[in-house]
Amino acid sequence: MNPLIILGQIVAQTLKSVLPETPEDKLKAIELSIQQQVTANELFKANLAVNEAEANNPNRKWVTWRELIGYAGAAAIWWNYVLQPMIVMVGQLVGHPVDTSLLVQLPVADLLGIICGMLGIAYTPQAIGAVAASLKRNK
Repeated sequence: MNPLIILGQIVAQTLKSVLPETPEDKLKAIELSIQQQVTANELFKANLAVNEAEANNPNRKWVTWRELIGYAGAAAIWWNYVLQPMIVMVGQLVGHPVDTSLLVQLPVADLLGIICGMLGIAYTPQAIGAVAASLKRNK
């Protein structure tokens, strides 16, 4: 290729990146953004239809993956916040203290995001930390 053509293309690309966008470019970007939102909404609606069909199926003989994740998360929360404290308390009551380092701590913080998402609750560790901090200030 001719070096002048290549140099012209480089200069044109550089000027496009440096110079402000034209109204036509901004309009194209807005149209593209709108199209992306429409596509995302259509995918979301299709996912909702799948969810509804799965939930309304009366012939389910097996537990679905969602239920299994829910049961696993509930079991982890139950173990960390109910069973372990009860084991420690009963051990202390009968005179045999339990070494808590031997009890497995499950990663409940990781599971809470999944469980809360399944329940339709917005959960982020930052949000929980902010709520806890505001409660401490109000005391």
